[in-house]
Amino acid sequence: TANLTDRAAVRDLAKAAEAELCGGDILVNNAGIYIPGGIQQLTMAGWDRLMDINLRSLYVSMQAAWPYLEQSPAGRIINIASVNAFRGGHGPAYSASKAGVVNLTRDIAIELGPKGITVNAICPGAVETAMQDGASEETMAAELKGTPLRRFGTPRDIGRACVFLASDDAAWITGIAMPVDGGLLSGMVR
Repeated sequence: TANLTDRAAVRDLAKAAEAELCGGDILVNNAGIYIPGGIQQLTMAGWDRLMDINLRSLYVSMQAAWPYLEQSPAGRIINIASVNAFRGGHGPAYSASKAGVVNLTRDIAIELGPKGITVNAICPGAVETAMQDGASEETMAAELKGTPLRRFGTPRDIGRACVFLASDDAAWITGIAMPVDGGLLSGMVR
């Protein structure tokens, strides 16, 4: 384990992973936290912590991993963002951090594409994870009602999207933000 916001620790982790695995093909950035509060409630310390984990850690990890991914015939970076990158209402810091992940993904895809590395983001909707545990029943009911498939996602749903983006079938896909949300973003159009 490592503090994912510490560049030296992440470089050491990437080096150890490369040695253990005899190379590196895929980086999945899945660190994320949620701290509730709007502009009047969220402290700067809370804002900084959320941005450090949700955004800085991805940047630090990509910096550490790309030299190893460049040696791979099919280097892949998959960043986990959120549908909240495209909508408000779930806290300005969280939404801003996830929008940052999407745009960071696009920029790094442009930079690393010529090196043969694809960089994509997955944007989950409401998924049954510990992050949902603190949500109110009203919030969860609204999320479910707004999801056309009328169920919450599972970690397996997100994992399948990761497997696809890491596969040869996705070799010509880069710079995208793929919603894996049961249609939640589609339902917002109504």
